[in-house]
Amino acid sequence: MSAARTTWRMLALAAGLALGGPGAGAQTPSPSVDAPPLTAAGAALPAVTASLSPLDLRVSVDLQGDVPVATYVSARIGTAQLVQRTPAGQWVAWDGRDETRINDQFAAFGGRLTFIVNGADFSAQKFPVAVFIGYRTAAGLKFGTFTVTAQP
Repeated sequence: MSAARTTWRMLALAAGLALGGPGAGAQTPSPSVDAPPLTAAGAALPAVTASLSPLDLRVSVDLQGDVPVATYVSARIGTAQLVQRTPAGQWVAWDGRDETRINDQFAAFGGRLTFIVNGADFSAQKFPVAVFIGYRTAAGLKFGTFTVTAQP
């Protein structure tokens, strides 16, 4: 994807977030971001500016033929607190260990995997929230990270 197209997608996302924040009609779909493919080394994904009360994003990635056996969403709040999303959309404390990751059980469709990053109210945060999305294949973990900064 070209840099110009990526910039326009991010601007469209920001506009969608501004229009779809709290108080918007229930029919307003959650903002969606097309992210670069995830990698075993960790992909740096574009930063997002969004309402943090509550956070509600859809992040879609091209699987490039991968077959996920587990999916994960977690976040670092400030400099220390780690939380992870459960399949029910709740956020719980996480110790950061691989063996305690919770599988969100997102399903792939058409060669793409969409991560749902929602259910948390991070509005009290003074710093950007670092979000981790990832999936495990038979060959190992692929992941990416991005920051979410509160809309002014």
